[in-house]
Amino acid sequence: MPFCEGVRRPPIIRKMNHHKPHHSMFSADPAQCPCISNGQTVVKDGFLADDSAKGNMAGSGEIIAGLDNNGSKVYYPANYGSSCHAWDTITDPECKKTLPPAYCSTRWCFVDPQCEKPDTQKTWRFPGSELYYSYEACGSFDPFSSYKCHKHDSRQECTTDLKGEAYRKNGPSCEWNVAANSSHAEHVCQPERCKCNGDFLSVTEGDEKMGDYGSMCFSWDQKKCKEWQHEPGAKMGIWCCQSWCYVDASCPSAQVSVSKPGLYYSYVACKDNLNELQQCPWRETIGWQGSPALLSEPARKALKHPAKPKKTQSWSEWWNSLFDEDKKLLWIWIPIACAVFVAVIAILLCCCCKSNPQSETNVFA
Repeated sequence: MPFCEGVRRPPIIRKMNHHKPHHSMFSADPAQCPCISNGQTVVKDGFLADDSAKGNMAGSGEIIAGLDNNGSKVYYPANYGSSCHAWDTITDPECKKTLPPAYCSTRWCFVDPQCEKPDTQKTWRFPGSELYYSYEACGSFDPFSSYKCHKHDSRQECTTDLKGEAYRKNGPSCEWNVAANSSHAEHVCQPERCKCNGDFLSVTEGDEKMGDYGSMCFSWDQKKCKEWQHEPGAKMGIWCCQSWCYVDASCPSAQVSVSKPGLYYSYVACKDNLNELQQCPWRETIGWQGSPALLSEPARKALKHPAKPKKTQSWSEWWNSLFDEDKKLLWIWIPIACAVFVAVIAILLCCCCKSNPQSETNVFA
């Protein structure tokens, strides 16, 4: 059986003279796990193979029958899942939208049921089959189990989040991190094997001290984005406002730091600050080197509704706005309100004087 195609190799580290972030977009290279064929019978109906209006996800060519997310019958390419590929970009309509889910860019393939990868799980797309698949076999990560860890706010919820029956190996999906090695204590629920490990760099950028850089979940690069956008070949995007931290190499979503060899980081390990994402000036959903940005469902929803920038109004602008066409009535009611106010005060003073006519005499008595 062939090995998975396209598993990423460790990057060649070259000395860079220009400024760049302290991390880059390269995946750690885990041990390979063989991909296998889906073993499904090819549908011989040529009409179905070329008709996209009948639930055909394959587009054209040889196809096989399976189920979609709703349990409806659909057709997939005959080689579906037989090699490492981001198959959802072909078969899932969500992946063709402007803000695609994270699973759209994750690679996976069908594997032997005895595959030792922790994320090996049984597929539901082909009922009656004993087909298992894995993201980690392709140097990727399981987006569904990873992102759900961010929903837990307590140790109890985090540690009791276990892998479902579909997984070959049961066990916890998430880990509760106290971030003991960081000077900024935080308690967060993170994906299994992807806790912030406290490896940080006490670095100084110009006159600014960055402190425990990468030691905990934070949008560490946001302050330097304005400078990096002027670097040759810079590809600015939403990555500059995303949270990340340094993790162990065993983390499935780990990326190799190019500028700091020996360190690994992950965006998936951290829950994004949605308010920062909404106000991020760099809206393109890409990573540092132009690859698709990984977005959780809350992040996708937040980016669909960006925050409107707050506009400060000068005194002259405020004064001029009072004379706008739609505020002309204001100038009618202001004098009336002032007149009523003065009248009320006058009446009150008059009443006070009448109720105490000897007040002046008493003062000099």
